Amino acid sequence: MYRVTPQDEADLKAYREANPEFAAWVDALQTRAAATEAAEHEVLPEPDAGVALDLVPYVHGYYNNQNTGGNACGQAAIATILDYHNYNPYNLPKPVYDSADGKYHFDNDAIINRIRAQFGPDIVAGLLGTSGGRIADALRAYGMRATCSYSGAATAGWDRIWASVKNWVSANHPVICIIDCGKIGGTPFTAHWAVVYNISGGRVHFANWGSPSSSLTEAEFTAAWHCWFLPPGFNHCTIFPQR
Repeated sequence: MYRVTPQDEADLKAYREANPEFAAWVDALQTRAAATEAAEHEVLPEPDAGVALDLVPYVHGYYNNQNTGGNACGQAAIATILDYHNYNPYNLPKPVYDSADGKYHFDNDAIINRIRAQFGPDIVAGLLGTSGGRIADALRAYGMRATCSYSGAATAGWDRIWASVKNWVSANHPVICIIDCGKIGGTPFTAHWAVVYNISGGRVHFANWGSPSSSLTEAEFTAAWHCWFLPPGFNHCTIFPQR
């Protein structure tokens, strides 16, 4: 878990002052959480399969870009999970060959834009991206099972969620995790949805960020996964999907 520094807090204060929509959204959710004492969203299920003999070495990812309207990393993560589990809810062709896995995949913009049209970004009218609940709802609508979970007050339960992440990935069920872009070389105080598919050798391997396949040490990844600057319901937020 990431330990917030005084400099972090000072930087966040400046960011909030420069971005009033973000500040208002965070304050509203913090007030709501304080009133309800919210913790984990749902009880975490176990994946259907046990530990896989061979971990998935690579997952083809999809990426938000200017052709997908911006703030569509949640929709890209949904596309990645649908493709991995061979779901094709829009009967789209798969013209894109990926030599890394020897398979054909959806056109990146076509699948993301179709998902966005039905399940677009929902945070502050889409200005701040997509919530974990929205992603889980979309996957369920496409016929999958999906659970959204996050840590509670003072990050309570984050270690249990991480144990579940490892359990699911070890059964070759990739999961969708929120990550703090600023902690992995991106823009500070922005978050991103990544698809974690392999945890081995002390490293976490994930799709939907930067290069076709990225990895961080477990310590680096869990620090980014904390997303300490976001309100309750987003810290350590993870969607656990399966067929």
